[in-house]
Amino acid sequence: MNVAGPPPSDRRFAIWFGLPVGMAVVFGALTYLVHSGYTQPFAELRWTLLQSVLILATPLLALFDALASGHWKRTLGACLLGVLVALPLGLAIGVAAVSMREAAATRARDAAKAEYHALAAAARSGDRAAIARTFASLRESTPVMALCDLARQQTRAGFRRRAEYSSGGFETPLPELMLAADVFAAGDTPPLQRQVGLTMVLNALQDRGGAQQLPTWLRAWRKTLADPAATRIGFAPLSAGEESAQGYDAWRCAAKSGGSLRLDLFRNWGTAALPPLREAGFRLTAEQQRQASDAANPAPMFAPARGSGETRQP
Repeated sequence: MNVAGPPPSDRRFAIWFGLPVGMAVVFGALTYLVHSGYTQPFAELRWTLLQSVLILATPLLALFDALASGHWKRTLGACLLGVLVALPLGLAIGVAAVSMREAAATRARDAAKAEYHALAAAARSGDRAAIARTFASLRESTPVMALCDLARQQTRAGFRRRAEYSSGGFETPLPELMLAADVFAAGDTPPLQRQVGLTMVLNALQDRGGAQQLPTWLRAWRKTLADPAATRIGFAPLSAGEESAQGYDAWRCAAKSGGSLRLDLFRNWGTAALPPLREAGFRLTAEQQRQASDAANPAPMFAPARGSGETRQP
């Protein structure tokens, strides 16, 4: 037995009433994906205006259909009624989506903050096993960026984390930072990832006047080498995408984007870095000789660097 479908006029009403309402539901649900979890008022305002404009444009389509079909009440009337329902419905769904997104972002920030403080506490305790367990348990961060969080508790504004990480003036002392870095260097993450993390730590030591930690840093670097007797420090420059693949975020760590993480043994230290390098059995590459030359001012200070490096070939 065949069951008759709804009359054409009823289908027309359902289509034109459902079009703006369906758009409101879809756009409201998409708000969850569009919203980043951080405050971006202009981006959110543009998204809300786009939703409203598209919903308010549906009566124009209904008007053309009504002119062609002559069904004004079942077409234009249904669409206008749908718009009246869709606008507050879309707003309600959008607000709910944003609230869910904000709650998820807050949970993630709280979890990241707890991980940061757990690593800092483990470093303060001097317990290498506890530090290793904390690195292994990271979920909201990578080991590289967890080190970066410790290193960026500085007074220099460009390296300070968000307020929730720097509240109370907390700052990880350099010996504790280097202990965490040494445990990280002895871990089982890929060697390049460990070298990226140690390069970031070196930059932090240089920014914070931690030249006395260079021998410890050099011992940690040896743990990342396939040949523990190697005499070179360095790796090929990485693109931003390659750095990200190793767990490093230039914007989060150094308040900048673009460019590669630079391994410069002499920045802010000059030739004072040469004795620890010689004692640790490392020799300079040609590029590092140039870096030492740039750091050694005036030029005659470059003589000690030549003794630890390689002679340039004519």
